Amino acid sequence: MNLISFIKSDLPRALFLCAIALAITAGTVHMSLDLNRTWLLRHKVPFSFYGDAFNGLSQALAGERYLGYYTDKDIKDPKYGAQFEQTQFGLVPLVLDRTDISGRPAAETDPGHLAGRRYILFDCRDEQACWRKISELHARPLKRSSLGAVLAITDTP
Repeated sequence: MNLISFIKSDLPRALFLCAIALAITAGTVHMSLDLNRTWLLRHKVPFSFYGDAFNGLSQALAGERYLGYYTDKDIKDPKYGAQFEQTQFGLVPLVLDRTDISGRPAAETDPGHLAGRRYILFDCRDEQACWRKISELHARPLKRSSLGAVLAITDTP
């Protein structure tokens, strides 16, 4: 059966099949445009792993098991919580100490217990706040990460 005789003999069915073919074509074009737009957006803002800023630090602190961690960021906020976890992951095998063994509050509410740690990582929103805490704990800055976190050493043995 050829196409012209099919159209002449059954016009409603031919129109229905044309409408289906047109809908499939339009959907395919629309989907490919969406996929292209999504691909472009994902490549404009690449994912950056926060822990990469601390690469090599665990080797520099060989022999240490714990690293004090001070931040003025709210760790309960998913963004800052993820940054803390990525920092911990980037510093393995070191353990970031936000709380004291005696169960005292986290470092951001009680930075005094950090004086018991030889090395402390300061990760603050405001760089001046970091420097104030470093001088308050009588620590000396050793390194600064590309994201602004400061590693400091105290006189604690």
